[in-house]
This record gives sequence, C-alpha cells and structure tokens, in this order.
Amino acid sequence: MNAQPPPLAGAFAAALPAEGISASLYLHIPFCAQKCAYCDFYSRPLAGNWPRLDRYLKQLCSDVERQLDLFRVRSTPSVYIGGGTPSLLGAGRAAALLAFLKKALPSAPLELTIEANPESLDAPFLAACAEGGVTRLSVGVQTFHDPSRESCRRRGNAALVREKLGLAAESGLGLALDLISGLPFSDAAVLAADIRQALAYRPAHLSLYDLSLEEGTPLARQAAAGRAALPTPEEAERLWLLGRALLQEAGYEHYEVSNFAKNGAFSRHNLRYWRMESWLGAGKSAGGTIINEAAVEGLRSVDGVFARLTRADLLKESIMMGFRTATGPPDALFRARFGSSAGAFIPRTLSRWRERGLLSEGGNALNAEGMLFLNRFLCDAFAELDGAT
Repeated sequence: MNAQPPPLAGAFAAALPAEGISASLYLHIPFCAQKCAYCDFYSRPLAGNWPRLDRYLKQLCSDVERQLDLFRVRSTPSVYIGGGTPSLLGAGRAAALLAFLKKALPSAPLELTIEANPESLDAPFLAACAEGGVTRLSVGVQTFHDPSRESCRRRGNAALVREKLGLAAESGLGLALDLISGLPFSDAAVLAADIRQALAYRPAHLSLYDLSLEEGTPLARQAAAGRAALPTPEEAERLWLLGRALLQEAGYEHYEVSNFAKNGAFSRHNLRYWRMESWLGAGKSAGGTIINEAAVEGLRSVDGVFARLTRADLLKESIMMGFRTATGPPDALFRARFGSSAGAFIPRTLSRWRERGLLSEGGNALNAEGMLFLNRFLCDAFAELDGAT
C-alpha cells in the first residue's frame, strides 16, 4: 500500500484509455475468529484486536482510493468483500466501510457481495448491509453435520447455523450459500441432508465445492497420518456428483464448475473473473487484473506486487477461466480481444473432446461430464497453444 505506484503500474496506467476503464473491485478482510483445518487462504486470527482491524480498514480504504485514481476507473460493475470473515466487522464497521464505498466509487455497483460466517451474523450487521447497498450475502455454511464441523474446526454447531440462516433469509438480501462435499464423517446421507437443509432457506445461488486437501493444512497432515475420516477419492467424486444431481433436480442451473444458480442469479462478480474482465484487488493478499483492451495486454497485482501479462498470457488465462463455465469463453469478447473465437486457437483439442462426447452440443464449452475433467482439458489446450507458438 505504497503512496507512489511502482514504475510498471504507473506506465501501464498511463497507457490506458483517457476516458477511463470499467473495473470491478475485490476487498479482502483477512481476519477470522478461527482458521478451519482445510483452509490455505491468507487469514489471521482477530482475537479481539479491534485497533489492529481499524488500522487495517483505514489502509484498505486508502488503497482503494489510490487504485481507482491510478487506473482511472469510471465504473464499478460489481464489488466483492471477501475474507477471511467480513462479518466479523460487525454492524458499525461494516456500515462505515459501505459508506466509504458509496462515496469513493465512480458508480453504484450492480452487485455488491459480502461474505459471512453464520456464527458472526446478527440482525444489526444484516441491517447495516441492507442499508449500505449490499445486494448479495454469501454465507459459508460448508455443512450442517456437527461431526464434520468439529473435525474441520468450524465454529458453531448446526443449531446455531440454522438460527443465523433464518435471520439471513429474512433480511431481504440475496442469499448465496457455500457447501463442501467430501468432508470428514460425510457420506451420501449427510450430503443429501446438507443440501435439503440449505435449500430450505431458498438461496438464489449455491456453491458446492469438492474438498481439496491443500498441502500444509492441518487436515492434509491428518489425512497423511491416516487420522482423518475422509471418503476415498472415488467416494468423494460420487458424493459431489450426487450433490450436483440433487441441485439440478431442485431447479438450480450448473453454470460453472462449482456453482449453481436459480432463475439466472449468477454471481456477476465471479463472472468477471471467468470472462477475464478487469478487476482491482485491495487488501492483504488480494489480487487484481487490469486489461488494456486496445493493446491486448494486462497488469496482474498480488498483494501490491505487479507483473505484466502479455497477449499470450491473456490468451491462456482467457481459455483457462472461460472453460470453467457452461457457456465457455465469451465469443464476442474473445473475438474483439484476440481476433478469433477460442476454438480457432485450439481446434485439435476441441475436435478430440467433441469426439469423446465431452463438449456441449454445437458449442465451444465443456458439457456437464466434460467439466469433471477440466484440468485434463486445459493440459491438452495449453499443449496445443504451446505447439502452435
């Protein structure tokens, strides 16, 4: 959060269109009450250190102002306040942060999301969010199954989660819930019960993640030592597929690898990532990407460190992110940016995957079965891209 931008960032910003750019905004609140056993995201225990949080918020707001000015941002289609646990801000600090955004942003976002954990949700916080312009509340439920919650160090029990979700459902905010399949002590009955309970709160959006054992996390160490009651990889895959089927039966569209929405309530902010459209990242460990469409190049920032993205870098990342979605890379944007559709750059890969029945009918996107093999598809696509160059 330096006062003067690094030379690379300054030079890139100077080459952007004089009229400014459109960019979404991600703000990172890196504090948690307790770190979960599977989490490898950057976070720090708050432990009641409110002066530290206040100092952080002051720096965060300064960082936002500097970046908005530096990159001449003229509109902000979406804002996402993530963590960590942003609901730890409480009503007063959340209201102050939202008031700052209302004043600082060049335009009112069409979507403003804030993340929350159930145990730190209360009526004053929800009221502050509603009054401050939040349109979408993303709640990390993960599971209602108490043995699974305890094994992963999730705070709060199932009864508390249900109580707080009841408050959230009555708040008038758009509700998005996160679940994780394949947790310790989970099976088909547990996952089905998790989904049934989640759907009782009528979320417009639901994310279903397959548990990933990240190196260095407590849960990964327990698994390596044979002390974690985890399903086998084959069982975990069957569990996730069961979850997908149950959500689709309930009318949720599987529009991205791990994301489902009802009545088109897609995450506008995450779609910006998957379309590789510009966004700013502010706060500790936050990342952002700014695209200069005229030059077809980008600038990547991670925790205040900047790196240039060449046209070739953007092409790979646009393919990597675009094929995460059920519609594939956006054709009009891809043609405007690179001169051809995505299919023109990886024709052999698409032909092979179409022959295997893993592409959508008549389109350049992975179908529901193909999405299960996204990483393998991307290996093929990148090998073809590298061979062509």
